Parts: sequence; structure tokens; C-alpha cells
Amino acid sequence: EDGHRLTEAQARHTLQYAPRSWVARYDLTTSLLHQKRPSEAIPYLRLMVQDSPDRVEAWDNLGVALAQTGQLAEAVAAWQRILVLDGNNTQAHTNIGNLFLSTGQPGTALEHFRQAAIGDPGNAILQARIGTALARMDDITGAIEAFERATELAPEDPGLQRSLETLRDQAAGR
Repeated sequence: EDGHRLTEAQARHTLQYAPRSWVARYDLTTSLLHQKRPSEAIPYLRLMVQDSPDRVEAWDNLGVALAQTGQLAEAVAAWQRILVLDGNNTQAHTNIGNLFLSTGQPGTALEHFRQAAIGDPGNAILQARIGTALARMDDITGAIEAFERATELAPEDPGLQRSLETLRDQAAGR
């Protein structure tokens, strides 16, 4: 926490003398996001994407800040901008998938999780997200298969094991 406050202070100081410094804005917005102050970060992030529309990092942080402040459609638009720049961006697909999963749209979430998994096939968390989306769509067999892949990738994760057992119990009608 102290490190983020120090970074914030340094970035604000730099911005007094170099108000268009991309690095200072990035450091400031990242520190504000870590401090759970997304509303303060958004104006700086908007300037960053305006000045550097091809910088994926700025679009990603803008999406995060917008999502944290409940501006979900704008968050998706920011992450979709990343996909225009880099159609295989795993993080953008994951962020969009998480947002749609949290808003009760597992089918759309699943599409994005699957796209993300193409770019990061060894990611157990993505496999679990695929399984969660499938379970919410009542595809228990598919969900079990996804969680089996997740547990193969991260056998030491007890949460994945519990989720897999819960799904197996559900499939068995228990």
C-alpha cells in the first residue's frame, strides 16, 4: 500500500512538470487502481488512450477502471478496442468473459474464455472459467471435462478439485 502511495506521489510530481508524460500517467493510474480508486484513474486513462490509441495497456486499465465503477458497456468497449489492435489478446478476452459471466451471460462469456484459452492453453484458471460458463448453461458434462483439464494443469489446487467433485455429484444426481 505504501509503495502505491509513493508511486502516486512521484507520478503526480512528474505530471506537474511533464503533464503529457505517458509513463507518469501510467504509473499514476496503475497506483490508483491498486488503491481501489478507479474513479480518479479514469480521466487520466481517457487522456492516455486519446494520446496513444494503440497502447493496449492503457485500454486494459481503462476497461478495468470502468468495470470497477459499474460502467460495464464502456468497459467491454475498451477491451474490444484491444481486440481490434490484437485479436488474440488473452487478457482482453478473459476480462470480457469475466464481465459477461458476472452479469449472467455465460454463452457470451464462454466464447471469450475459449478464445483466451487458444492463446493460453495451459491456463488452469481459464479452463475453470470455461467449466463455470458451461455449468451455468447446464452443460454439466462439458463443465466436468473443462474442470478435469483444469485439475490436470493445476493438480495442487484444492478449489478446482472441490468444484470437479461438486459437478460429478451433480451429474450423478446426488
